[in-house]
Amino acid sequence: MHSDMQKNVKKIGKQAFNGCKKLKSITISTTKLKSSNVGANAFKGIYSKATVKVAKSKKVAYQKLIKSKGAGKNVKYK
Repeated sequence: MHSDMQKNVKKIGKQAFNGCKKLKSITISTTKLKSSNVGANAFKGIYSKATVKVAKSKKVAYQKLIKSKGAGKNVKYK
């Protein structure tokens, strides 16, 4: 299973992907996400070794953000 978030996405709701154990790959094209517009536990329960692809300029920030919203420690960021 794969999710592709377009460049115009401005927020991700609370528990948006919570419990999606088959979500193995996420591509985040937007550069507009920040802690205040990503809901609690939005990434909790995704596949433990999922790959999240983000813009190079946002890799460090999004890694911290996505972990803070529930992603496990084994999720990979590219």
